[in-house]
This record gives sequence, structure tokens and C-alpha cells, in this order.
Amino acid sequence: DQLAKSAVTALASLYGTKFKYGSIIKAIYQASGSTIDWTYSQGIKYSFTFELRDTGRYGFLLPASPPASQIVPTAQETWLALRTIMEHTLQHP
Repeated sequence: DQLAKSAVTALASLYGTKFKYGSIIKAIYQASGSTIDWTYSQGIKYSFTFELRDTGRYGFLLPASPPASQIVPTAQETWLALRTIMEHTLQHP
């Protein structure tokens, strides 16, 4: 959870977007048959799922029409989280 917390902190540092972190069932909803299940069964050490920022009208989708302005900021902040995860995995294979 510390790595996920660090990734979410990095993500929020750019625009202040709030994200939850933790197991899918605790943070979002129960889901089975996902990539997370497969990576766990394969013994893969690091496995993450990202959901997109819009949790209001559009759910986890970023609309193609206004406010399409969410697309670039989402990519920018998500990159910060991914970079945090990648740097950690390089240091802790």
C-alpha cells in the first residue's frame, strides 16, 4: 500500500485530483476475472489498475466532446504516478 499511496500522492501533486488506492474490492467495487487476478495468479510482484478521473456524469470515461480538456491533464497526472511506480520497481525488483 505504501507504493500505491506514493503513486497517488504524485498523481495529486499536479492538479490536486483525489484518488483512492487499495485493493479493488475495498477502493472501488468487487470485480473478478480482471488483469489483477491474472497477475496475482502468475506471482507478479507489482500490479496496478488505474481508473480515469471523471467519476461524475461520465463515470470513468473521458468524453470526446467538452470537457475533452480532461484528457491531457489526466495523461499528465497519470504519468507522474506511473513514473513513481517505475522508479520503485527499478530499485526493488
